[in-house]
Amino acid sequence: MAINLCKLPAGDTTLTRRILKRCRDSGLQYREETKHVGSGRYQWKPKVVAYWVPAEIYHEEVSRREAEREAKRAKLAKRAHDSRIAEIKEKFARLSQDVVERLAKSDRSVRGPSEVGYQFKIATKSYWKQLSYRTTRDPTGYLVLGTRLFDLYSAIHLQEVGTRLTVDKLHEDWLNKYRSDQVVLAEAIRLANRLQKVKRVPDFYALKDKWLEHNKDCLIEGRIARREGGQCWQCYGEDDECPKCDGTGVYSSRTLYEHRILIEGREYSFHSYTKPKHLNPDGGLNLPAYGRPFKRSELPTPPQSVVVALARKLLSEQT
Repeated sequence: MAINLCKLPAGDTTLTRRILKRCRDSGLQYREETKHVGSGRYQWKPKVVAYWVPAEIYHEEVSRREAEREAKRAKLAKRAHDSRIAEIKEKFARLSQDVVERLAKSDRSVRGPSEVGYQFKIATKSYWKQLSYRTTRDPTGYLVLGTRLFDLYSAIHLQEVGTRLTVDKLHEDWLNKYRSDQVVLAEAIRLANRLQKVKRVPDFYALKDKWLEHNKDCLIEGRIARREGGQCWQCYGEDDECPKCDGTGVYSSRTLYEHRILIEGREYSFHSYTKPKHLNPDGGLNLPAYGRPFKRSELPTPPQSVVVALARKLLSEQT
């Protein structure tokens, strides 16, 4: 009686081993499907790419293999779920078990108040509105305050709000507040620099560097914030004669500097890859600490595009 055969592609070694063993133990025949592959210059050798095996054995073992995989997936999912529950409980002890379970099942991030804001690129809808952005997608996280939950929205889903505020009107308002175009420009650079963490304006950093150069004589201190280097992918520092890194293991490097500048009695601090006029040998501030929260007195902010446009306008007039 003819035996119905199924094609078993080579690849899953566990499944293949089980099926072929059952065939041998039962005295059932199977056949190999091969093709010739290159094994060297002008050399070829046969390689098994599939087996033709009895359909009944094939389907039984495939079902068994899939059941094992599903059980493993379930076990890993439960382990991840339990770990997430433990993490949420430890972090937010005041939440009820029901809320913890709901948060653990969600695919959203769960954060405390010290983990949200423009510097983390995730915040509440009302916070983004204070920075003149609107949300365009569903929330991606939860903010936990005591026992209350608030929706959080990612910065990548923001759009700047429409505004009637013009560059000239902002200039007029800030000039009344700061009494000096030099300080107005410095404040525009400072605010635009912070908003870069939310939405990147492509030419802003060049604008900031131009302003730093223009005010280099106002520098009160320059420091090295950090040195950055890219590892050589060709030799990883193991070849003294490597043409990419000359044996250093570093393919490229650059230095980030801290500039402390005094503008009409107001001190500002910025970071740039432009070297300051003079350097303090001591290192700069701890970089992870940068990006402090906005103060209530600083909110709401003008739209980012208007602030950058004001900085661009004043800088062109002063240089």
